[in-house]
Amino acid sequence: MGPGTGLAGKVLLVGVGMGLWATAAVAGRSLTAAYDYDPSIPLEATEDEPKTEGQFVTQRVVFASTYGELVSALLVRPAGVEKPPVLLAMHGLACSKDDARNWAQIVGSRGIAVFAIDMPFHGERATEDTDWHAFRDQWQGPICMRRTVLDNLRALDYLRTRKDLDVRAIPLLGASMGANLGGIVAALDTGVAGACLISGSATPGPEPGTYLPLSDPRKADLDVTNFLAWISPRPVLVMTGDADPGVPVAYGEALYAAAADPKELFIYRGGHVPKPETMESNGCARTIRRWVREALYRAEASDAETEG
Repeated sequence: MGPGTGLAGKVLLVGVGMGLWATAAVAGRSLTAAYDYDPSIPLEATEDEPKTEGQFVTQRVVFASTYGELVSALLVRPAGVEKPPVLLAMHGLACSKDDARNWAQIVGSRGIAVFAIDMPFHGERATEDTDWHAFRDQWQGPICMRRTVLDNLRALDYLRTRKDLDVRAIPLLGASMGANLGGIVAALDTGVAGACLISGSATPGPEPGTYLPLSDPRKADLDVTNFLAWISPRPVLVMTGDADPGVPVAYGEALYAAAADPKELFIYRGGHVPKPETMESNGCARTIRRWVREALYRAEASDAETEG
């Protein structure tokens, strides 16, 4: 079921008339238009020789974007595990694909690999003239964000070419900006098993547990609150810190409010996207591992039911 179909289904469930249904369907198409691309564009992927790093094996990957650039990425897999499931991780502002190593410390013990790309102007994709600050530019920022969504949809295409990974269902984990853009990616690709969104935010509404959409209609396709409900019936986990100076709990709760069931809110002790060792002590790591396992199980059960 594609995003437009999912939106139409929800409109019909609440009994809105045919005129409003048509309006919603048009809105759905306009939201997704920026992310339409030709999946037949060759990936032209190149893969470095794998390297052993302690209990993990890492591999640098480069593939072609949909708009003529090269996307650098990193695969981190637990050593000795044959055909592991893989988690797509989306980093935040001023970070890079190397964050895959941090997430591997959390889920690798469960036999799960992690794949992450460098967002535009991050990591290897930064230039002498332009780095991650481009995302804060009034004009360049929205372009960079839309390309980030496209690049991660493309990353999912690449992962599905790997015969050495179990890609029947791919959980997504996004941190900070990666959480908000990750919610869009998970909504657009129904092969994503669910979305774990850490330190993401939405604008709180007038009542507790409500949210407000972005007021700028030109950026409606970048407002994760317009997409989150499309992820259902796949699960969403929203994680927010009680001491996050940039994303107060109310903003995390607003993100949670925009999602549809099944969803879960976990308020942890700590600030913005804690380090792996902090996540082990404050319950985040345990919650992520449990959620990933359940998301994969849900996906397997759904596939079995469909085949049956």
